[in-house]
Amino acid sequence: MHSGNLCIRTLFITLVLGILVAQSYSQQSQHERDFRSHFSEAQRDEVSSLIRNSITAPPAKAFHSEQQRVVRRTVFGYYPYWTVASYTTQLDARILTHIAYFSADADSAGTVTVMNSNRILSLRDFTSRNNITFSIVLTMFGNAVNTAVLGSEQKSRRVVSQMMALVRLYQFNGVDVDAETVPTAQRANLVRFMRIMRDSLNSQSSALQLSMATPAVDWSNAFDLSTLSKLCNHLTLMGYDYHYSGSPTAGPVAPLRGESYNVTRSVQTYIQAGVDAGSLLLGVPWYGYEWAVKNDVRKAETDPKRGAGKSYTYSVAQRRAQQVKNYDTLTQTPWYILRDSTGSFQGWFDDSTSLGMKYKLANGESLQGIGIWALGYEGTDGTLTAGVLAAFPYQPVSVDDTEILNAVTVYPNPAGDMITVTSSTPLGSYSLCNAAGIEVLRGQTEESMVTLNVLTLPSGVYCLRSANAFQRIVIVR
Repeated sequence: MHSGNLCIRTLFITLVLGILVAQSYSQQSQHERDFRSHFSEAQRDEVSSLIRNSITAPPAKAFHSEQQRVVRRTVFGYYPYWTVASYTTQLDARILTHIAYFSADADSAGTVTVMNSNRILSLRDFTSRNNITFSIVLTMFGNAVNTAVLGSEQKSRRVVSQMMALVRLYQFNGVDVDAETVPTAQRANLVRFMRIMRDSLNSQSSALQLSMATPAVDWSNAFDLSTLSKLCNHLTLMGYDYHYSGSPTAGPVAPLRGESYNVTRSVQTYIQAGVDAGSLLLGVPWYGYEWAVKNDVRKAETDPKRGAGKSYTYSVAQRRAQQVKNYDTLTQTPWYILRDSTGSFQGWFDDSTSLGMKYKLANGESLQGIGIWALGYEGTDGTLTAGVLAAFPYQPVSVDDTEILNAVTVYPNPAGDMITVTSSTPLGSYSLCNAAGIEVLRGQTEESMVTLNVLTLPSGVYCLRSANAFQRIVIVR
């Protein structure tokens, strides 16, 4: 009798845990929630329509030498389709090395639709003027879409083909893939999809970049992180969504530590899974959440009868916090309590202080850099921009350095096993340093051309230095 009861209890616990885990990874990410909340406002054009109507992009404006900079870390900003068109007039280009236009969206049939395509050309010109790498984000949201597209090689190739057409049409520098709620059964097919995308980009140009947004916690075990990182220039670990609209308690969106699951643990999990730190960006939230709660204690139980949690951009959350902001030393994030006639509300978000701690983590772990969700959420007070510049200083090159940059070429770049460096004068002593500034290779030659074997180096961003050379090199595995 006791044995039977034990079996029943064990079965019940297993079922409950299964349901909880399923809910965890079926929960929409902030990317998807924001995408869907603005969907009805957007102009939507299928790629085939854009091609058929012969919308030919004029040549991109050449990079200006005065905007060239020494790149120590990647700062990758997502630019959502709902961001106001005038945003670039207030955007400080110094904080960014990459902008990714969000997005071109795939459906279950493998048809790709571009959101507000009329904004792409002006944004592309902004990135060209400021020497910023410009990518297009491919979104594939939901179990049904990912099962249909990833499960069919024909549909996978159809999606990739349309993305290549967009790259040609608008002269993007690469593609960022944001596939979310990917079923466990599609793990191998996701790798196949990314390999098709990588090969297709390489067939157009070895300089085109491929990147990917990946979850803070891979609940479904759908992401072969090590393999995916070797196919990409970088992965962006979405270091947020630890608490979300339907959370049973209020809590930090991106706890640095102090929770069972936290940003620091996620970074360590990626590295332990075989992702090289030089291939990893830490995604940070420029937003927060506020929940109706049952009392005023820290991490109070939420009150779903009064509505689900609401997300607020940093600029809104900061205003709402005003004089009632607390700082949680356990998780290194701010929070606040508000009250009205219906009861209490508790909000958690990231500000310049908590984000600075995450930037410190990225630098301390020698990550390739950070990703930002999302540009336009920071408002106009300048504190978040100042925080990025403090952690990742903008370092424009001098006129002499510009001449050095223009005098040296590296091919191929991105590189695989070998690179050829060509200079207008003998190279002399040279060294190759990783993103942390650590020297990984050195040599000397009196020739103006040298071939270097980089087969043993992991994926990441490197800098080639010599008396007359300074070049950024990306290695992709």
